[in-house]
Amino acid sequence: MIRIVFSKSSFATYISHLDMTRCMSRLFSRADVPIWFTQGFNPHPYMVFSAALPIGITGENEFLDIKLTEECDLNELCERMNREAPRGLAFKKIYNADNSFSEIVSALYTIELPDSYLESFTEFL
Repeated sequence: MIRIVFSKSSFATYISHLDMTRCMSRLFSRADVPIWFTQGFNPHPYMVFSAALPIGITGENEFLDIKLTEECDLNELCERMNREAPRGLAFKKIYNADNSFSEIVSALYTIELPDSYLESFTEFL
């Protein structure tokens, strides 16, 4: 299992989580990623995303786990994926995952609001 670290900004923040799975599936096909498909009547690429972000929210370090059918150079794979990625998606790092998402017990989120946004709410406080 490999873990992919990517960022989602600009136009990509408006891609819903369900559409992100379709986007990644098509991107893997275009980048010639040897991804493992599930077995059964309707096979689909095996992908496990970390927690989904709401639409319109930027993600600096999003995680995605996939299984590959063959060994490949992970740096070269990252470069191929970045060449095929739509605007707003950038792949930062790919590495072999030692643990599953179920073992992660915490996450750090930073919320930044412009001063003008905060000033409009001071009258309610």
